[in-house]
Amino acid sequence: MQRTKNHRSALSPESRTWGALIDGPGGIGKTALAIKAAHDAPAELFERKIFITAKVRELTAEGEAKLTDFTRPTYLAMLDELGKELGADGLEKLAPDERPNELRLALAGKKALIIFDNLETLPEEERTRLFQFLSRLPEGNKAIVTSRRRTDVDARIVRLDRLARDEALQLIAELAAKYPRLARASQKEREDLYEITQGNPLFIRWIAGQLGRAGSQCRTIAEACAFIDKAPKGNDPLEYIFGDLLETFTADETKVLAALTYFSLPAKLKWIADMTDLPERAAETALEDLTDRSILTSDLSAQTYFLPPLTAKFIRTRRPEAVTQTGDALTNRAYALAMQYGGEAKTTKNSPRWTPNGTSSPPPCRAC
Repeated sequence: MQRTKNHRSALSPESRTWGALIDGPGGIGKTALAIKAAHDAPAELFERKIFITAKVRELTAEGEAKLTDFTRPTYLAMLDELGKELGADGLEKLAPDERPNELRLALAGKKALIIFDNLETLPEEERTRLFQFLSRLPEGNKAIVTSRRRTDVDARIVRLDRLARDEALQLIAELAAKYPRLARASQKEREDLYEITQGNPLFIRWIAGQLGRAGSQCRTIAEACAFIDKAPKGNDPLEYIFGDLLETFTADETKVLAALTYFSLPAKLKWIADMTDLPERAAETALEDLTDRSILTSDLSAQTYFLPPLTAKFIRTRRPEAVTQTGDALTNRAYALAMQYGGEAKTTKNSPRWTPNGTSSPPPCRAC
């Protein structure tokens, strides 16, 4: 409901922004939300609703499939397509630096709502140019942009998180009508599927697809989830969903993510700062930014942070150097504590201990 309100206010004529930017990880439902927002936008505000996508691939149960027929994978190709939709014939014949202004003139007096979808596939320079074009849209025109990459722009930012539990279970029930093996899953197994996939609808569909795919050896949700560890290149859901995010992490964000891979329960800010040698304020800033982007979950009041298991698995695989470095710091700290308190023989009730519920010590780590 709140997301719908955000879109409505961003598309209102009174809004001083060019529209809305929807961001979030792959498969979270950005395109679907953008299309719904455009469909719900009042006809009296927008005479034309135009959808243009730069998406070049999609993930199916069989693997990644390339998209070629309806995609416009460059900044100029997107402008040319918009020109055709508006009847500005011959735009592609103009010099590249003349097209944006010619298109802006073609939009004058129009009431168009434009969806630019999957901008993360564009190079950074081209994304910047497109946002510059949007910032100069003539009055009466608005845009909705979707992207996996977080960008600070003059628009209403809508960040998508996981599906709510009830929404995810409803999706699973709908998929069960298509996949008999999923239909046989218990309520507990379905709830486990929600937690394992972090409420990502594409991930849920992919696992359900493994249960129904010809030649698949997966018969249960547990087996389908275990298949993730052996997913072949070109059909790796973790790579598809999280791969683009790796390049967006700052050095501090990479450090705190690497530290969090070692914890199986929420970790306190101080522990993470100690493991990364970051000042607490720098670690806190990185953790809050990652929380805003739905990479991890947190309790800001308690200053505890948790990295979901599948995300942790992906970070360990793709950033092994950073994970090893923080692991060494964890080992050194544990050794120092052991030496300080005389090892196991001299542990007392006042000594820091590696217990899940202790207030002075970290919870169990994934590596232990």
